[in-house]
Amino acid sequence: YEQAYWAAAALLPPDKKIVANDVVPAQPLRMVRELGKRSLGDQLVVDLHYYRAHVPLGKYLSRIRHHDVVETAWRSQLAEAGSQVPIIVGEWSGALPGDHSVEAQKAFHDVQKNLFGEYALAHFYWSWKTPGMGSWSYRDFIRDEAED
Repeated sequence: YEQAYWAAAALLPPDKKIVANDVVPAQPLRMVRELGKRSLGDQLVVDLHYYRAHVPLGKYLSRIRHHDVVETAWRSQLAEAGSQVPIIVGEWSGALPGDHSVEAQKAFHDVQKNLFGEYALAHFYWSWKTPGMGSWSYRDFIRDEAED
């Protein structure tokens, strides 16, 4: 990553950001910690991805427990990451594993959106238009919300 960063920095104007992707779900801060130890330039931004839909045994957890993970573990990770390098959340969704109500997924969406807005330079929902995929499609998600 360090060599790639400097190669990209040599080609890009200084106002352009270089995004490094950290998608190791079991160790979300591994790359952040490594990059934080190096003296890289101001163009670096680390892209983190956050999902609960793919958590093993997650379908057995309540909506409240999923919220607790966001408010404790994810908040801690984002605070640490943001203290070392600028971050974006390049992928996230309101989807929960198992049979959770639309209301539960909307509440889960809101707690994540608020958290990411607090710690990240930007955050990007997984997909705008994924027909028939429920809360994986942000367009359908906000359309359903407007109809309630």
